[in-house]
Amino acid sequence: MVFSSKQIISILVVVMLVVVAGKIMAAEEKETIRGKLYCAHLEGTELKLEPGVCAKETKNRFHVVRTTEGKIILLQDSPIMAAELEKLKIERTDDITITGQRSGPTIFTPETLRVR
Repeated sequence: MVFSSKQIISILVVVMLVVVAGKIMAAEEKETIRGKLYCAHLEGTELKLEPGVCAKETKNRFHVVRTTEGKIILLQDSPIMAAELEKLKIERTDDITITGQRSGPTIFTPETLRVR
């Protein structure tokens, strides 16, 4: 069976649309993670974790969550995250629930944070 050039182009367009639609739908999926919030920083080659929110005036520090499964997930800074952290009163022993989008196996972009 021989396809015409119009048929080949049509098939390629359909395949591209299916692939793009799948990626768009996957990118919009929200995920929820649970665990404890830590302020992390590097001391030499060692990662140090301090429970709770990083102080505003500190530099070279970032927030991570140690999930209930024991994984460490980096929370990307964003205006949404900064505003949410200011609203929350997180104690060192509190578990938090974060909803957002995963942008990699260990990177998460939060949209909502709340204390469980």
